Amino acid sequence: MRADLHIHTSASDGTKSPRDTVLHMARLGAELLAVTDHDTVAGLDEAAETCREAGLRFVPGIEISAHSNSEIHVLGYNIDYKNPEFREEIAKVKSMRRERNLLIGGKLSACGVELGIDFGADGLGRMNIARAMVEQGFAKDVQDAFNRYLGPGGRAYADTRRTSPLEAVKLISAFGGLPVLAHPKKYLQQKTLNLLIEGLKPFG
Repeated sequence: MRADLHIHTSASDGTKSPRDTVLHMARLGAELLAVTDHDTVAGLDEAAETCREAGLRFVPGIEISAHSNSEIHVLGYNIDYKNPEFREEIAKVKSMRRERNLLIGGKLSACGVELGIDFGADGLGRMNIARAMVEQGFAKDVQDAFNRYLGPGGRAYADTRRTSPLEAVKLISAFGGLPVLAHPKKYLQQKTLNLLIEGLKPFG
């Protein structure tokens, strides 16, 4: 079975709408998809409906942006995303994300980087900001935008209150989901990774 279990749409930092994303994956021969947008479930209904139309199996998901010394992303699969209590909790996560984005916007402005985008918009992430910087000539490419401005040590880096990995795992588990650590070796040293895994084992 051909599957992709880590997909982003325009509901967060993807470039295609949920519908167009699903149809694109169907053309590529996918049979099972999990849409896991950053800190939002806004695109799941559209993705689920399109999967039904296209005959694909669908897994509702999310990717929660957590922080523990560095940014750590926790995927949640098969979450009860329509549960009002879950949506309330995700609204809190989104609020923290919005706070960070507004701070980034202020720092960029202080550096003379005026992008003309709404830093308080739902679904906006650093990747969206980086792409806008490239498009408007403030960075050579996305990596350059992160190196000089958006990443740790960058001129517009914002270290605000974020959800911890443990909080993310508890939230996903509380609403029937399966928590999975996303791309762990991308940003964690092996020793830190081992400690984190041991700490999270009791919660799934």
